[in-house]
Amino acid sequence: MKGRAAIVKNIRVANTDTSARTFNLWFKLSGGTARLISASAMSLGAGQLAIDDQEITLGAADQILGDASVANKLDYVISGIERDA
Repeated sequence: MKGRAAIVKNIRVANTDTSARTFNLWFKLSGGTARLISASAMSLGAGQLAIDDQEITLGAADQILGDASVANKLDYVISGIERDA
């Protein structure tokens, strides 16, 4: 039985606030432990943008998780391609 997989090509995080904010990103294998894939408590100044262009391969039930120091002040876009596994 075939499933779907994805290749994340880049992740962009933008601070829309007038103050610096922090965020974390994790990669979690299906049924596994989340592993940090960004700098811990990565800081973005007011109006700044962070771009991570390291590819990440996701299986059908794998996840990218994140949090921010203040809700609704960081925007993000995750771009990539989906394929049959």
